[in-house]
Amino acid sequence: MQQVILIFFGWVLGVFYSIFLENKKRKQTKEDYEGILFTELDLVYPEVVGIYYKITKGTGQLNKENLEWMHNIISKKNSKSLDSIDDEIIKYLKYDDKEIKLLNEKHHNSHTLAIMKFNLLFSKENISLFSLLDKEVRFSAINIRSKINYLNEIIDEVSFFYRTSIVPGITESTYNAACSNIEKCYIVIRDLCKSTLEMIVSINEKSKKVY
Repeated sequence: MQQVILIFFGWVLGVFYSIFLENKKRKQTKEDYEGILFTELDLVYPEVVGIYYKITKGTGQLNKENLEWMHNIISKKNSKSLDSIDDEIIKYLKYDDKEIKLLNEKHHNSHTLAIMKFNLLFSKENISLFSLLDKEVRFSAINIRSKINYLNEIIDEVSFFYRTSIVPGITESTYNAACSNIEKCYIVIRDLCKSTLEMIVSINEKSKKVY
């Protein structure tokens, strides 16, 4: 009887040890996944800031409010690649309203801004691991991924309308329509960039609260 009890307790300990190892492995996998995910978001962050700034400046939409917002959003991350943009923003923040208006008029003619698509390769290939994330972090990560995907779709539309605008023999009305569509796409991209950046800042804050 004593031997049976020992065998039973040995089996129970074995089960609990297996559960312990599985939980430890799952925790490590979660930590590794989060680390790579946040690194990827940190890498795409300056790209999104750059596109927001390029569109806002290139379409002549700079003002004190969005300049201060950009300066603040850049300060959230220690990215050397944004230093030159931040230096420009600090310079423009010293401008009065008249100087900013002149700056906007200077840049308002462009509808051929070079905009590259974003790449979230790791989160795309490992979306099944999203379930490892805590609920709030997971929800934010999925939203960010969706916004980046939508941004890329709109950037594709810009490329399409730009190609349309340079077709030989294009009519004036078709050219104007293509330019108008590009301007509309810029507005969508700019707004998406802003909300995406705010979400990236938010998800970082949520991850700190979790841990």
